[in-house]
Amino acid sequence: MSKLKIYQGVICLEIRSPYGALWWYQPGKLAYTPAKIADIRRLQSGTIGIKKVLAVPIQIGHQQTMVALNLPRSDVWTLRALGLLPAWVQVPDDAPDYTPWPTKLDGEGVRLV
Repeated sequence: MSKLKIYQGVICLEIRSPYGALWWYQPGKLAYTPAKIADIRRLQSGTIGIKKVLAVPIQIGHQQTMVALNLPRSDVWTLRALGLLPAWVQVPDDAPDYTPWPTKLDGEGVRLV
């Protein structure tokens, strides 16, 4: 079972967080941005180089951009239950022990995209 923090109903987008490292911090000052699965309108499969990825469209300024999901940090069990995952995505049968929702971090209120 993964030791990564996985929040129920949340996907992890591979884009710098506008709020800093509030949720998922990685070395090198990279913070992943969480988004609610309930807000997903479309999930698309594709490749970056030879790597298969899933991506969702998000609005950045006046332009819609496809942003890749970080699957190990996303609630893929909910995505599977909603029928949003393509067949190539392997998901363990048992859902993880989801990480409890934080209430405050670094004196800031917790925000989701």
